[in-house]
Amino acid sequence: MNYESMSKIHYLFYILIHPVTGFEELKFNKKGSVGIANLLCFLLCFAVIVRQALSAFIFRTTRVEDINILLLIAGCIGILLMFSLANWLFCTLLEGKGKFFEIWVVSCYSMLPYIMVSIPLTAIGHIITIDEAFFYNTMMVLLCVWSGLLLFIGTMCIHQFTIFKNILTLIFTIIGIVIMLFLLLLLFTLLRNVYVFFVTIYNEMSFRI
Repeated sequence: MNYESMSKIHYLFYILIHPVTGFEELKFNKKGSVGIANLLCFLLCFAVIVRQALSAFIFRTTRVEDINILLLIAGCIGILLMFSLANWLFCTLLEGKGKFFEIWVVSCYSMLPYIMVSIPLTAIGHIITIDEAFFYNTMMVLLCVWSGLLLFIGTMCIHQFTIFKNILTLIFTIIGIVIMLFLLLLLFTLLRNVYVFFVTIYNEMSFRI
């Protein structure tokens, strides 16, 4: 395979079939692209919104009027960012060789199977019956497994870890994400309490004046 002549778009799809070689090229020959990664992050948000809003009735988990698009976008981008940050922090302590932008590129590239197939699969969901729902759900699970496998191989390649060490760092990464979510929740609660406090003071002063 002539990697030198391979375009970054061609290389992106090459990773789907040859993840080990592909992510090694990303690490050592700079085949990854932050711009393409950002585009994939945007497309992931779009795919998640489409699946939530346009899924067939038998596969819908929430009412359309209850869908918060901004929350879905923040969730998709936030999870990818927190994963990249937590993985970079823990892997730096464990002598990982991956840089933050490389982890970000790997994270976004790994979402390509879900991005490509979830929207067509959502459309197919409108023409299948409840008896065929098993195949639909199985396909969605396989998409998530495929993306997860790409993410696992990608982080292992860019950090130059063994399988066991990569599993360990991914466990630490998940713990890091939970800690970040907890801290964000505390911050949100604190800011909300401060806001309520000042609003209460303002209302009291208004009544007295």
